[in-house]
Amino acid sequence: MGKQYQEFAINYYQDADGIFTAQVPAIRGCVASGRTLEEAYRNAADAIESCLEARAKVAATAPLSMLVPSALLVGPQPFKNHRSNFRR
Repeated sequence: MGKQYQEFAINYYQDADGIFTAQVPAIRGCVASGRTLEEAYRNAADAIESCLEARAKVAATAPLSMLVPSALLVGPQPFKNHRSNFRR
């Protein structure tokens, strides 16, 4: 069985320094950045793969009571710009 492909929307933002941030709204916490839009896209694709792999590992090892539908999670305020919401 080969890789399965899914499509995800990616929102792009550029800060005052010219750095592009890519946010994947469907995957909470999935954010990447790059010096160019193309680099931000490539990094976002890598981040999506990593986030999905991590979720699969957690789902495989977590007790059923720990698995909460993402619709019930309350996230941060809407993403405004790279500096105010991107934490390292």
